[in-house]
Amino acid sequence: MSVLANYYFNFYAIPVGVAAISVLIMGIIVFLQNTRSVINLFFALTCLSVFLWLSGFSMIYLSKESPVALSWFRYYSLIGIVTIAPNIYFFVRALAKSLKNQKRLVISVYSLALISYLSGFNSHFATGAMYFWGWYPLFGPFSYPFLTFFLVLMFVSFRELWLSQGKMATKIENKRIKIVFIGVLVGYTAALDFLPALQIGLYPFGYFYIFVWISFMGYAVFRYKLMKLTPAIVAEQVISIIPNFLILVDREGKIIRANRAIEEALGYDKEELIKKPVEAIIPQKDTVKLLFSDLEKKETIANLETTYQSKGGKAISVIFSGAAIHNDAGDIVGFVVTALDNTGRKKAEEERERLIKELKEHQELLEEQKQGAEDSGRAVKNVAEDLMESKKILEYQKKSLEGVNKELDDFTYIVSHDLKEPLRSIDAYSKFIADDYKDKLGEEGRHYLERVRANTERMKRLIEDLLEISRLKKRGSTIVEVATEDIIGEVEMRLEYAIKQKAVEIIIKDKLPRMFCDRVRLTEAFLNLVSNAIKFNDKQKPVIEIGCSEKGDFYEFYVRDNGIGIQEEYFDKIFEIFQRLGKREDAEGTGAGLTIVKKIIQLHRGKIWLESKIGEGSTFYFNIPKEKSVILGNKLIGEILVEKKLVTEDEIKKALDEQERTGRIDKGGQDGGRT
Repeated sequence: MSVLANYYFNFYAIPVGVAAISVLIMGIIVFLQNTRSVINLFFALTCLSVFLWLSGFSMIYLSKESPVALSWFRYYSLIGIVTIAPNIYFFVRALAKSLKNQKRLVISVYSLALISYLSGFNSHFATGAMYFWGWYPLFGPFSYPFLTFFLVLMFVSFRELWLSQGKMATKIENKRIKIVFIGVLVGYTAALDFLPALQIGLYPFGYFYIFVWISFMGYAVFRYKLMKLTPAIVAEQVISIIPNFLILVDREGKIIRANRAIEEALGYDKEELIKKPVEAIIPQKDTVKLLFSDLEKKETIANLETTYQSKGGKAISVIFSGAAIHNDAGDIVGFVVTALDNTGRKKAEEERERLIKELKEHQELLEEQKQGAEDSGRAVKNVAEDLMESKKILEYQKKSLEGVNKELDDFTYIVSHDLKEPLRSIDAYSKFIADDYKDKLGEEGRHYLERVRANTERMKRLIEDLLEISRLKKRGSTIVEVATEDIIGEVEMRLEYAIKQKAVEIIIKDKLPRMFCDRVRLTEAFLNLVSNAIKFNDKQKPVIEIGCSEKGDFYEFYVRDNGIGIQEEYFDKIFEIFQRLGKREDAEGTGAGLTIVKKIIQLHRGKIWLESKIGEGSTFYFNIPKEKSVILGNKLIGEILVEKKLVTEDEIKKALDEQERTGRIDKGGQDGGRT
């Protein structure tokens, strides 16, 4: 059987075939005019896609049977259908000058087109249907991804054209974009050809709209890309791309042309400056008159500094140049004026002047500092010599104080011994009288003897507390690192009986730190504070809370109770020796406990204070330095001078090195000798 037997004459195939051949010829002609142009290349590829699409459909209309029609669709026409949208998209991007360095995008889009083409071989992509004009493909479920891909690309192309209108560098490019945009609007009506593929029996007139669309595109490329080069076109291009500010002014002083650079710099829309007077950008009338009178006389002026004004009123410094424009008869018909933005140079000059001024000020300051350093050197030398003399005096005073302290120790011991002996005798004889003459004394006599013995015991404790206070500063300190929790544990153990007797709840707030301290003395301080919190508590459920927080270079401790509280007027008095706020018989003790606590905290280079409300309880606060050297109090005099900013470390070091060199400091005793 002959191949021609599969086809028959169908009038509806003729206009489609003619349109296909015409589009192909148009694409070849435009491409051959400039084979190096990317725009021409994608236009030609678009024409090729349209040719494959339309010529394939022409053969489908001529087919007698559905299998033959579907073969033309899958193997031939579908190539044009899947590539037309990518070709149009890249043609539009080339027109809009946004296709540079987009190699990955091109590969990705054409890869999706290839996938769409291969999916067309699936029986669910398309089937055939007979209409009055012939066979026509019907799209199935597998075609939906392709249709989405097709419509998205067509929409993006349309949007690119829409956004590019009026944004191109030259009028020619803007006209070309406008013509293509109109052609696309017409060509998009060819999408009606998809309706029969969706089982809507409307005759596909799309070939006509596609032909008109391609014609518009071809005209835009051919007319505005390949027109003859003339001086007017060159001038238009130069004015558009020149980076300097440029305006053309007529004899009446009105602007007849302004380039994009000056429009953007001064904040004007495109062509908004046209027909405005020059004073719109050079508001100083005297300056305008002077500039253009010079142009009339000299015909050229160059590198004059003046000021332009933006639409918003901002002043812009510029370097002004201009020249007169003559007609064929030699008469001046206008002026061309260029200006260079001088703002950057002005700022650079101002910055240069500022830096020069700062440099001079720094030089003067360096001279002053140099002189000051020389004076400081002499002063440090004198200070070091004075410190050496002071050290000798201090050593002498230290020896004297040691002697006085020894005498005081001896005196305290003797006094305490002499006081204790009579007290023992009074206590002993009182006991003898109470035992031997119990029946003869009577109730009142026994009461008096008990008072005598009680006061004797209190006097004994007073003497012991007095000795403890006097020994606090004389006893050597052993500063070691201790866990505060261990100290609190020892206090709880020593006060176990009192805690259980009054059912006291002791709360340790948060984690207590490890710190440097004299463990024995600090334990005594905590013992006194907790003991007082137990003694002076009238609540059924006594609560004592112990906590600590870091405050700069110190640990700040507190001991809080819910006891009887203390009036504010006695906050300072309670730290004085033997001061009691209640009656002697109300609670045990001599009144020296808080005095001892204060002395212990002071020996640790800290301080103690309290907050209290009557009936609600009291909180005793005290702080201890974190650094061992601060507690020991062995800062050198030189370090103190540096801290007070009286001298610098380098000045101290220089002075001490000088004294070492001259033999004034004993190198074997640097810790004691160096200040």
